[in-house]
Amino acid sequence: MVVGHDETKNIATYKYVLAGGFSGAVTRAVCQPFDVLKIRFQLQVESFDRLTGGKYRGLPQALSTIVREEGVSALWKGHVPAQSLSVVYGCVQFLSFEFLSSQMSPLIPKEFHMSSDFFIGTFSSVIATVVSFPFDVIRTRLVAQGNQTKVYSGTLHALLVIYKDKPLTLFRGLTPGIIQMAPQGGIQFSVYNAMSNVLSASEHFSSSPAPASSSDPQTVERVLSPLGSLLAGSVAGLTAKVAVYPLDLAKKRIQVQGLEEARTEFGKTLQCQSLFECLYKTWRTESLRGLYKGLSPSLLKAGLTTACLFTVYEQTLRLLTS
Repeated sequence: MVVGHDETKNIATYKYVLAGGFSGAVTRAVCQPFDVLKIRFQLQVESFDRLTGGKYRGLPQALSTIVREEGVSALWKGHVPAQSLSVVYGCVQFLSFEFLSSQMSPLIPKEFHMSSDFFIGTFSSVIATVVSFPFDVIRTRLVAQGNQTKVYSGTLHALLVIYKDKPLTLFRGLTPGIIQMAPQGGIQFSVYNAMSNVLSASEHFSSSPAPASSSDPQTVERVLSPLGSLLAGSVAGLTAKVAVYPLDLAKKRIQVQGLEEARTEFGKTLQCQSLFECLYKTWRTESLRGLYKGLSPSLLKAGLTTACLFTVYEQTLRLLTS
């Protein structure tokens, strides 16, 4: 079942919601430590130099430092809002994509499906980003604060404090978030479906094909195997993340503005209010390399996350419709 192009089945809306939400929940539980590492790197203004650099200087060192100073549970800091973010985002994104595809795919020639996947994926990602964004802000702020300088004791406390102080803070960084997630979602869906079509033609990446119709046994529909979904998802995730990474970094830095007192043990906090100001200041003070801080854990997370997301979604939807 290629996402968005299964015109032979009339699938109930709630099944898309269940599959999308479940895939988001499973993916988040598996990948949260990579997200914590990525955010810590993204927010560090200092360099990664071993002698004069900041607190975190590489993946192994950062991992051991976090575990030693904050405990293993710190790798799942902000997991409750992150889990809420993933479930809400997954439900809205997949439901939007499937609905829009069902309306538009019959009108679009097959040779243009990759382009339509990009635009539909872009639009569905914008909707999902807006709906789930407050969870993203809370998750980032919980991960950003240290153990000794805590401002928030948990998800609900963070929500109440932010809402009481400045409610619009829950949408701080929304513009770069949309600018980042729109093309990222479009690339993920278009690359995933394109890769799926290629891999499903191979016996190595497709499960036992079944006749598409009893009247024409020569016509078969190959079903992408879980291994094929994992491979297609990995390629889609890596491609999308590399394309939009500086925007993700800028979004995270904007989201923690005003949280300086909770970050004193981590070093400086870059002062910026807008997307372009953040990108410019990062480039001026940290060089072009600074725009890609945290790229290594982010790529590990992106490949694993997207692979897991699409694979769990496809398999769950098959289970619900079998």
